[in-house]
Amino acid sequence: MRLVAPSRAVSGEELEQVEHSLASRGFVVTLGAHVRDRWHSELDLAGMDSDRAHDVADALRDPDVDVVVALRGGYGAMRILPWLDSEPDLHPKPILGFSDVTALHHWAAGRGWWSLHGPLGLTSRHPETADRFWNLMVEGEDLISDIPLRSIGLAPTEPVRAPWHGGNLALVSALAGTPYQPSWDGAVLYLEEVNEEPYRIDRMLQQLALAGILSKIRGVVFGPAILGERNLDAEVRELLLPLGERYRIPVWTGLESGHREPMWTIPLGWPLVIGPNGQVRLGEV
Repeated sequence: MRLVAPSRAVSGEELEQVEHSLASRGFVVTLGAHVRDRWHSELDLAGMDSDRAHDVADALRDPDVDVVVALRGGYGAMRILPWLDSEPDLHPKPILGFSDVTALHHWAAGRGWWSLHGPLGLTSRHPETADRFWNLMVEGEDLISDIPLRSIGLAPTEPVRAPWHGGNLALVSALAGTPYQPSWDGAVLYLEEVNEEPYRIDRMLQQLALAGILSKIRGVVFGPAILGERNLDAEVRELLLPLGERYRIPVWTGLESGHREPMWTIPLGWPLVIGPNGQVRLGEV
């Protein structure tokens, strides 16, 4: 397991806590060469773009690394995508994280790789979040969440089997129309968001509609939406209902994978099955 910092910088104390937490669960942890770097006083990035990209690429090349774990999100991952394109001899392996790491999930999906929308290094210390990741990746459980999704509007009577892509709504919308996005044809779009007003959430959803993404997918699953202490789930459902009706696609909410603890780990790019009862399980390739 390699810890990298593709976005904002982390403190030495935070890094030590993450190392200890993961090692205590039996993971062999190594560090990217630049995880202690800081660059650009305003953006507070974990090193220069080329160095952060090289750390990710080095982890993908290293045969002893099984999972690449992003330490934190914030901002900066989309800046390293062109640098990653120039790195040679990269091998598919899961990249773990959420929020700003959505940029890396999109980049991986563009190469046909699957990845993991799940805890960052800094959130892996939450016991239940860590247990859920362990059960999926080590114990081989196929249940993604034990809480059924809530359907809005069109409710399928048959299981929906499809690869999931997406992550943080701001990143998904920012990368729409760029070379760095998955093939949306026949996919389920997963979204979550934090600290965005409802009108901004709607603007980003409308951008996905205008970019043609909603006309290609088989459904939308929207996870947590949080604004300060407010839970925006009700507001999001109101925004999603007319979009689901317009594009004749099912919409679900209720999967906790994002900016709320504990969180579930979602294999992006891997076939998942949403049953008529709202349960989500791994599908077969």
